[in-house]
Amino acid sequence: MIAGTVHSFQGTEADVVIFDLVIDEPHWRANLFWPKVDEQIKRMMNVALTRAKFRLIVIGDFNYCLARGKKSFLGKTLLPFLLGSYPKIDAAQLLPEGLAARAADAQITAIGGEVELDSERILTTQTNYYRFLISDFNNACKRIIIYSAFLTKNRMTFLLPALHGALSRSVEVFLITKSHSERSAKEIQNIRTIENQLTEIGVVVIHKMGSHEKLIFIDDDILWVGSLNTLSQRDSQEIMERRKNRNVYLDYIKTLRLQELLEVQGNPESKCPICDSEMIASEGADQPFYWRCVNDKCYTRSIDQPYPFDGVLKCHNCNASLSFGYWGESPYWRCDENTRHRQRIYKSHLRLPKMVKLIPKKEHRKICRLYSLNSLTELIRSDQCNNTDILQKTLFD
Repeated sequence: MIAGTVHSFQGTEADVVIFDLVIDEPHWRANLFWPKVDEQIKRMMNVALTRAKFRLIVIGDFNYCLARGKKSFLGKTLLPFLLGSYPKIDAAQLLPEGLAARAADAQITAIGGEVELDSERILTTQTNYYRFLISDFNNACKRIIIYSAFLTKNRMTFLLPALHGALSRSVEVFLITKSHSERSAKEIQNIRTIENQLTEIGVVVIHKMGSHEKLIFIDDDILWVGSLNTLSQRDSQEIMERRKNRNVYLDYIKTLRLQELLEVQGNPESKCPICDSEMIASEGADQPFYWRCVNDKCYTRSIDQPYPFDGVLKCHNCNASLSFGYWGESPYWRCDENTRHRQRIYKSHLRLPKMVKLIPKKEHRKICRLYSLNSLTELIRSDQCNNTDILQKTLFD
């Protein structure tokens, strides 16, 4: 097999030619996508595609190239012709098992080789950090947890082989990062693309408002901590410390309430009990985080407060039952156990039939005016009651 650029094969032929388009994330600024260089691209493609005597194989992320280069010769003319005229095969069907792991091994070789980190404590700068970290990823057996508030395509692409290799060995991988509401309009599309790519290979992405920690947990005893955002660092001067110590590891897990954060993922508790939107962690004043709906003024609960599977909200402070009442002129939920405990009634709470039932009938008109509703059944989700007549009877009889 002889490998080279298009230009290096000009004037030669081969029985079989494999032509790799190469372009993929994060290389969205490429000549292949620029209409202004179409004539140059046509000449180059003519050379590339006519070198084969008997068989030509074109490799590429066709969906990506069609989307990014839809105005260029590549996406407007060439790929539609090839895809419409010749069979397309998913590369994953042809690749042998273990490719992700081999890619990870090749990567660690390219950056200097794997390092045996047998010391209990290692201090390093960004210069050697990723070589050490990828060595840890390649040796992980159970799980990898990454705290990285910021994400960039270049850094994610660099770490993807090691993460994919770990996942292929059935290692769980979690990423804890900022929520979408904290991202700027300029970066949100890139963030969604990065998160989608990670999710597609099996990484569990967890959103946490106010996230700022720079931590890595590996298996049961390895901890990385310092000043470097693992999935975004580029050229800044940083320092990271690696501790291989079970007690230190468990201290961090306990302090961050990390187990509680991970357990919710994929379970009913990951959805808001009121509007069914995503529940995310958010920086707390007295605890490492509390749970809140991505929609403001909808639903929150502390780490230790049980999830309302039955559709009944409890006191935020002591988890006692609630009753309807007023604080001044404003309606509140009042704690049945402690008169000092109270919480504001939000419009979203009126989606829950059992909470609406706590409001005395004589207060209905006032509450409807306050929240601009025609009736207290207006907001209730259809999936919480299939028969409006039965619901009305339950609420008002």
